[in-house]
Amino acid sequence: MLEKNINLTGYPSIDKPWLKYYSKEAIEAEMPRCSMYEYIRRENENTQENVALNYFGKKITYRELFERIERAAAAFQKRGIENGDVVTIMSMHIPETIECIYALNMIGAVSNLIYMTLSQEEIIAQITAVHSKIFIYLDEAEDRVYGIKDKLSGVTFIRMSSYGSMPYPMKIIGVGKNRYRQKSASIRFKDFVDTCKSTKVDIAEYEKNKDAIIVYSSGTTGNPKGVVHTNDSMNAVAFQYKIAGMGIEKGSTFLNPIPPFFGFGISIGIHTQLSLGTTGILHIVPETNLVSRTIRRMKPDHVVLGPAFLDAMLDSITGDMRWLQTLAGGGGGITEEKERKLNNKLHEHKSKLNYLTGYGMTEFGATVCTNMNRCQKVTSLGIPFPKTNIKIIDTKTHEELPYGKTGEMCFHTPNMMKNYLNNPEQTAKTIEIKDGMCWLHTGDLGHVDRDGFVYFDGRIKRIYITRAADGTIYKLFPERIENVLSGCQDVQQAAVVVEEDEIKLNDAVAYVVLKKGNTERQLAIIRETLAQKLPDYSVPETVMVIESMPLTQSGKIDYCRLPRL
Repeated sequence: MLEKNINLTGYPSIDKPWLKYYSKEAIEAEMPRCSMYEYIRRENENTQENVALNYFGKKITYRELFERIERAAAAFQKRGIENGDVVTIMSMHIPETIECIYALNMIGAVSNLIYMTLSQEEIIAQITAVHSKIFIYLDEAEDRVYGIKDKLSGVTFIRMSSYGSMPYPMKIIGVGKNRYRQKSASIRFKDFVDTCKSTKVDIAEYEKNKDAIIVYSSGTTGNPKGVVHTNDSMNAVAFQYKIAGMGIEKGSTFLNPIPPFFGFGISIGIHTQLSLGTTGILHIVPETNLVSRTIRRMKPDHVVLGPAFLDAMLDSITGDMRWLQTLAGGGGGITEEKERKLNNKLHEHKSKLNYLTGYGMTEFGATVCTNMNRCQKVTSLGIPFPKTNIKIIDTKTHEELPYGKTGEMCFHTPNMMKNYLNNPEQTAKTIEIKDGMCWLHTGDLGHVDRDGFVYFDGRIKRIYITRAADGTIYKLFPERIENVLSGCQDVQQAAVVVEEDEIKLNDAVAYVVLKKGNTERQLAIIRETLAQKLPDYSVPETVMVIESMPLTQSGKIDYCRLPRL
């Protein structure tokens, strides 16, 4: 440990008081300079017989995973994928998805990871925006994908099955369920790989700051923005977990219920898990009760969940819980009361652990600060990672604020995104270069105490959490829904509020002032437009027609005066 700095200036970014919790070796450690594939290969070179992935009981060793990656890489090269090309993937975190991501990385190509719930219009837009030659998708989306094939000429469609890597009995059941999909014109992923007999691969040389992954964040507006991450930024997350003293050992088990199209899913659930040499338990059904049952049955050493899973986690705490080594999740979405309740229940069941909150964004790949078993404060977001800095700025003057003062949280970190895809204007608004350092503006409010612990104090913009029909958790943006409604020809004015719902967490309710006409017909067109323009989790179940929109004295919509259900 470093000696505690007693000569504080009063400003977190200068004093960096959190460094007293890290070793000198961690602070001075050199960042890895290699591709994502090279990093997981290097970190597991001497432990290749360890299990990398556990998929419904099917265990895949690191040696087998590397062999699968190399075969897929050869198949991509045979299909004409070159260094710098972008391949779009719409899938869950099945083994085939993971091998595709690293196979593409191996040859210098980029994985464009898109949401499973996108509308046909959105799928087309996100494939064409990156000029993908290949589109890989999970067969559960066949009905939506089938309707866009004639609109994407020149794109090769490859279909993956969630049953492909399951143990034999489960695989047979899956084939029966998906028999109708065999009529699809897409290439089966198995055939795509099997037709390539060679495993000779031209491995791309490492290039600093080279694109590796694209994931999507709606930011503060709800309009999807591609977040471009490099090999360096993705490796930086995994490396900081390694040197921070998190207590995650090689060979331990790591539950991953978060899909790869989320920054957290690819960065922590897949890349960090593999970089640390753990066994990833792949849980691809994001239904909270099923996750709870998996935790009880599999007893993973490390569990990282979003706030939406916490109630299910409470139900999972039964019997002797001393087997659990880490229980962590995102901050800002859990109350102090719930955090203490969770901790008390853990202690009642013989665990010495506390629930660990942290903070991250898609733009950071994942985590920038976190509590740790050896270093924590209840209700805080923890401390910044050893290679990460934070400053709190006044939202009006942009001047840095001292300890204890609330302002916008800005981070300087090696796991920062490179840029927003094809959006230099928004990139410039989000990343500020000051005194030779890049600072990313989060849009979230917080403060830092004199020990270096970070606290979440709220959001600058309207952002909520909701749950899709399949149980996956997403951000809900009322402004985005309002923009779609305002574009309907029958709508004069539109407003959207969010109502709490025990099932969906938050549910959007839309209010519209209509032009004169047939109300039933107008509402039918509005609902059809919403379904076409928005992912299903953003479509309001309720659209209320009102005679006039309540306004504030300044002429803005008065959301507080809208009628409630």
